[in-house]
Amino acid sequence: MRPFERDYAFGVDKKEDDPVATPATFAGYLRADGRVGTRNYLAVLSSVNCSATVARYVADSFRDEAVKAEFPNVDGVVSLTHSTGCGQSIKGEGLTLLRSVMAGYATPPNVSGAVLVGLGCETNQIADLLDAHGLARGPGLQTMTIQDSGGTKVTVERGIAMIKEMLPKPTRRSARPFRWGNSRSGWSVVARMVIPESPRTLRSERRRICWCGTAAPPSLAKPQKSTEPNTCSRAARSAVKLEKNSSR
Repeated sequence: MRPFERDYAFGVDKKEDDPVATPATFAGYLRADGRVGTRNYLAVLSSVNCSATVARYVADSFRDEAVKAEFPNVDGVVSLTHSTGCGQSIKGEGLTLLRSVMAGYATPPNVSGAVLVGLGCETNQIADLLDAHGLARGPGLQTMTIQDSGGTKVTVERGIAMIKEMLPKPTRRSARPFRWGNSRSGWSVVARMVIPESPRTLRSERRRICWCGTAAPPSLAKPQKSTEPNTCSRAARSAVKLEKNSSR
C-alpha cells in the first residue's frame, strides 16, 4: 500500500449559525403549566364505545354559528370517540395505549377544557385513567357516566351544562409574542397535535399520536433502551386487527 496522509481534523469546518435579529413569533394561548397553544378547543371524550353517542350529541349542540359568535375565543367543541374501552384485559397493552391516547387528547395545549364521558361499568374506568396519568378533576376537566347520571338524555344535558361552564373561561390570545422554536432542539414549543374540523373517531390518528404527551416528537426525542420489543407498534397492530374484526 502506498503512503497516504491521515487527517484527524474532525469538525474543523463547523460554524455557528448567526442568531436571527428578530425571531419569528406568534400570538398564542398561554396555559397555566407554561405550555402554549395555537388553538382553543373544548373536547368531549368517550371512555368506551358505549358512551360515544352521548359525546357526539354534546359536541353537536355547540355547532351553531350563534355559539361561535358569542364565544369568539373558542375554536370549537369537538367529540373524540373510539370503538373500544371494554372487553379488554385490565393490564393489557390495548387498554394502556387507549388511556395514553385519551390522556393526551384531553390535556394538550390546544384544548382548554375537556369532559370525559363513560358508561359506568366499562373496563376503561375514568378514575383509573386519571390515576394512570396523574390527572385530576377540576374546572377544566370534568367527568361523568351514563349510569350514574340516570340515562342518555340526562347525561347529554349534564354534558352540555359542563361545556357551557367552560365556554367563557378560555382566554384571548396573549399579546406577548411566543417564539416558534428554541435554540437547543429547533422544534416548535407550541402544540403539535392538530384536531380536525369534525373528528369522529381516534382510529385514523392512533398511529400518529402514540407519542402524545411526550416532551418532543419521536423523530427528535432521545431513544430510550427497552427490554420489551416495540410495545407501541405491537399495541397499534393489535388495535387495528381488533377494528377489522369488529367491522366484519
